[in-house]
Amino acid sequence: MANEALTKALHLDSHIANVFAAGAVAANPDHSAHSFNLDHVDKHGYFEHDVSLSRDDFVFGNNHAFSKAIFEPLIETYKASATPQGSADAVETSWKTASEVRYARVKASKAKHDAEGGEWTYGLKESILSYGESALYLNLLGKNGVAPLEWVRILFGKSITIPTPQRTDSSVQKKSGSRTPRAGVRPRSSTNR
Repeated sequence: MANEALTKALHLDSHIANVFAAGAVAANPDHSAHSFNLDHVDKHGYFEHDVSLSRDDFVFGNNHAFSKAIFEPLIETYKASATPQGSADAVETSWKTASEVRYARVKASKAKHDAEGGEWTYGLKESILSYGESALYLNLLGKNGVAPLEWVRILFGKSITIPTPQRTDSSVQKKSGSRTPRAGVRPRSSTNR
């Protein structure tokens, strides 16, 4: 099932999807099981690793919550090296810019660990996973490594506010629990249920 989800929803090659699905199943502490849940893979050093583009590193506290302090400098790196498409707001990413952003995060993470004395874990496995993640989100959001930067920002945790029309007293439930009827709608009574 995981393989199907990864291939159909994320358009991963079935061989790569098999590797991720098998790794996730192997994370289940019940080794006789052929399933997993997200808690099983939510372990530092398994799939989750230091040098996230949007989360702080494990030794510095919360490596699960979105960190604007981590993410915003990377957006600036994207803007500085990405391809403008007619306006300052319409910036597109590329394999090259994603690589530059990832490497900027590697250097920032390493520098923070060196300055604060934290153990830094970023080897071959983490490098392959992290650059693979970049390829995944670029192809998920775009095509051939090209995606609008705003979509990248949204994917990684920009809070989205959807504008809604101002409500009037007639559209808001009153404290008594009754609602002012809309035009042409007859209020229900206990007899017409």
